[in-house]
Amino acid sequence: MTLVSTLSKEGEQYYTPLFEQTSKSLGVLGCASEYLASFDTTQFDDYGKYAAGIFNVENKERERMKQWPLDCQKAFEIGARLAARS
Repeated sequence: MTLVSTLSKEGEQYYTPLFEQTSKSLGVLGCASEYLASFDTTQFDDYGKYAAGIFNVENKERERMKQWPLDCQKAFEIGARLAARS
């Protein structure tokens, strides 16, 4: 089982323990599991068109350019492992 989550805000330090505990709980039930969480993801192509002032657009763009390709690669690798198991 794979848990994939995209979150529109920062907070890895808060959410990672939750995902790890969920994964461990599934393991107790006999389910092999992995999780992938992608943080501070973008919701809009152009934040200027929306009333979304709570977001730091520069940080989101930086994360999209730097982290999103890495997260996509991780998702691909998880999918390859899942396919190999079935």
